[in-house]
Amino acid sequence: MALKSLQSVFKTELAKIKQLKMAAQFCRVVTDLPVPLQRYFEFCGYTGKECARAVTVDWESAWLKLALKGKWKKVVCTQINVLPQPVRLFYIRRKLLGVFPFGAIDEFMQNNSQMLIKLLNFFTVSHATGKEMDKAELVTILAETILIPAYALQYYITWKQLNPNCVKGTINYKGICASGLFYFGEAGQILSFETNDRYYTTKTGEYVQTRWLARVDSYRPHHGGNIPSAFATIWRRPEGDFEYFKGTIAAIRYTPFETFGVGAKPGAVNSRYISHPKLAFP
Repeated sequence: MALKSLQSVFKTELAKIKQLKMAAQFCRVVTDLPVPLQRYFEFCGYTGKECARAVTVDWESAWLKLALKGKWKKVVCTQINVLPQPVRLFYIRRKLLGVFPFGAIDEFMQNNSQMLIKLLNFFTVSHATGKEMDKAELVTILAETILIPAYALQYYITWKQLNPNCVKGTINYKGICASGLFYFGEAGQILSFETNDRYYTTKTGEYVQTRWLARVDSYRPHHGGNIPSAFATIWRRPEGDFEYFKGTIAAIRYTPFETFGVGAKPGAVNSRYISHPKLAFP
């Protein structure tokens, strides 16, 4: 069997996303959400009508660290999320020593997930799948409510306010369930998300359930609202907090949703965030 490059795998998965046929979206309204989430919608400038077909997160810059005491390495990231199904495609790549291609695809689509890592674009270093990956990918989508508040309106995510500055979110999709806590600041912004439903892979390949944190370090004005502009992810390991990814975000772009049911009409999205709808799929 011929070797398949990581880039061609990404293009194949992107084509699958484009071909997904989704039923019409029936979303909650913002007033159904706990008050801290309502304030977050207001802080971001969202109307609650952003139930879009696809969302592109434009990573302006990003860095990756492979070990607790390792050095930060600059990477290039491409991220596509799709609604209403929880679909996520994250493609990260860099050149080792400035020459040798190294990259990974992190994906959840149609109830299946994978983390595929390749060296020299062709040779598989790791290919993680299975129930632990499915749960981890799904809780990552829950965390990305920070970037894409429209996820908060989907019926497969439920919410419970624990105090004025903390909301518990639970995502339950086709038998996979995961949850985490969102922490809010005084201005209505989300400060961080924490969960126990992700798995750290040890050097021996063992999955160890480990507390995981997504942290927003700053926001920037965007189309009359605000979006996260600096973002980091951290493993809370026994030997110390391992911050392994950090990045800055230039923009978050929405593509209008189209339905495919019998007699369905294209779903309208009334949002100032749709500045370049044709560019959401690279």
